Amino acid sequence: MSSHPHIGFLNYAKQFYDAVSVIVDGGKVSKTRIAVTYLYGHAIECAMKSILIKNGVPIEKLKKIGHDLQRCQRKVDSYTEKKFVDETLREIIRVLNPIYKEKYLEYHHGGLFMSLPSDICMQTTVGNLISELDKLYRTYLRASPSL
Repeated sequence: MSSHPHIGFLNYAKQFYDAVSVIVDGGKVSKTRIAVTYLYGHAIECAMKSILIKNGVPIEKLKKIGHDLQRCQRKVDSYTEKKFVDETLREIIRVLNPIYKEKYLEYHHGGLFMSLPSDICMQTTVGNLISELDKLYRTYLRASPSL
């Protein structure tokens, strides 16, 4: 693993976000609702876990958090990067978490119904989180070239 595993996690977040952006920008959301929702959730999870890793949380503890976005968010709230988790993102996490953490988006659970914020809202909000972390990590790397 890289000497900067938090950057690796953020790169995963970027890739999941980029994949969902292709679907949303291509107008295919109605046909891929479950996949789109999962990709947003996974991008959020990887981005927030990058914050935890950057702040010294070991991978073993991340495994205990699992896919619980709200639990991850509460841990992130202990660090200065919490400023990147705005109220809109908190609402997305609150609504998404029950179906995401239980893997309802990965395995069929009849009658799944979701009432999530608009795709444009999620795309903008998740994109902002990833962009802000990317800027922060780039600044951190430039300031610490010996790392």
